[in-house]
Amino acid sequence: MAGWPGVLPFKYPPARQSLLYGSRWGGQKVLWLASPSYHGPILIRGLQLDGPLHVGFSTGDSPPPTAFAELQFAPGRGWNAGGWRSWPTEIRLRGSGCYGVQVDGIGFSEVITFRAVPPPRSCQRGPGRPADPLVPRAARSAQR
Repeated sequence: MAGWPGVLPFKYPPARQSLLYGSRWGGQKVLWLASPSYHGPILIRGLQLDGPLHVGFSTGDSPPPTAFAELQFAPGRGWNAGGWRSWPTEIRLRGSGCYGVQVDGIGFSEVITFRAVPPPRSCQRGPGRPADPLVPRAARSAQR
């Protein structure tokens, strides 16, 4: 998740340019995958492990997206290359802390734990912040 093992950077409240702006949630995009060998249903739900906050999920509907308490994916065969199934979603949070997300299917149950934190200040761009170092200098000039 965003290059830091077990850490999910997210902004709360969401920035004006965020898909989540206008909702009471911050969050991050998450792509769920199911192996080509698994064709059953999937249930995903979560909660804060060190506090009272809930986890919400959304599926990218019009802004601001609706937050659901759980995700349910129907059984079926894969439609991507190699037979993989995938679902682009957003995980929705209202505060920093430790969280757990449980993924259940027929014959398995997995728990994913992570710490949600505000993004490092060096990643937050704004007035007086340096340009993105990953964008070549020529491309930065063209963006102005």
